[in-house]
Amino acid sequence: MPHGQLQSEDENLQRLWTQMIREMPDATAATPGMRPPSGWWERMLMGGDDAIAKTMPFSKEILYNPDTLARETRPIDTLRHELTHVREYEDMGPLRKIGSILSGVPQAFMSHENRPQEQHALREEDRMYREDLDRARTGATGPMSMPPAQGDTGGAWGILRRLMAGRPERLEPPNNVTGPRG
Repeated sequence: MPHGQLQSEDENLQRLWTQMIREMPDATAATPGMRPPSGWWERMLMGGDDAIAKTMPFSKEILYNPDTLARETRPIDTLRHELTHVREYEDMGPLRKIGSILSGVPQAFMSHENRPQEQHALREEDRMYREDLDRARTGATGPMSMPPAQGDTGGAWGILRRLMAGRPERLEPPNNVTGPRG
């Protein structure tokens, strides 16, 4: 099955997309690809000019903002995160996708990491990041993103860990995190 196409001139992003084809072949095959938004309507659907990326539920196409993605220290985590959403949407029927869209309206007032639909993707992103660290430490071969930067605490949960004073070693999400609804 052919894989989705990446519309970008950025060589690093091209390399990461090729890595995702090896690491998440089912998800890259299920999406038509990844591209910048083509106008104000798609930018609004993404969540505005500060958004990094958004996976569209019905088409499973990934829209990304080249400017904000270029500022990410680990763009591989964003690709993994959005491809996890592709997998979620692949398993949803049309009614669940509509429910997913409608439940996003009240969630717009929640912080990103507290949205139920995001928590599963954040956990997957963190799990894959920890696998990268293990491979880097042991010298194992296989799909791997860029080596972690000095002092990098990693992934979306790493950001949350840095914010959690007193428990920086905690790797698991809060107890009320159960994964995607539906």
